[in-house]
Amino acid sequence: MKKISIIIPAWIRNDELYGLTNRTLASFFQSRGWDKCELVVVDNASPIGGDQLLKISDIYVRNKVNLGYPKAVNQGIKLASGDLIVVANDDIRVSPNWIDVTLESFRHIKKLGSLHFKMVRYDLATEAV
Repeated sequence: MKKISIIIPAWIRNDELYGLTNRTLASFFQSRGWDKCELVVVDNASPIGGDQLLKISDIYVRNKVNLGYPKAVNQGIKLASGDLIVVANDDIRVSPNWIDVTLESFRHIKKLGSLHFKMVRYDLATEAV
């Protein structure tokens, strides 16, 4: 199985966002094949939650100021060591089988360079997305 690097830029500025980020990370941790993933968190100067992000990340970068989403993604990509790169927001949930689907797609579609899954509003998504 190929190694997957997951890049998550984060800017946690209140308790609500902290909760969303925790749910996002929990959904990744419950994914089948998670042991073959590397979590790269780029913290864009979050006023809260940075200590927790540091503890659960394989690679953690804390910016002194919020550099914005694109720069944070690029920072994470430069540090990632995976064969595949996944960029994810810090307020999403993933399906438990997303790794299987991703690897299968890249295995069968030889010219595939990018893959984007269906997105639904977080507050409307069921637990079994």
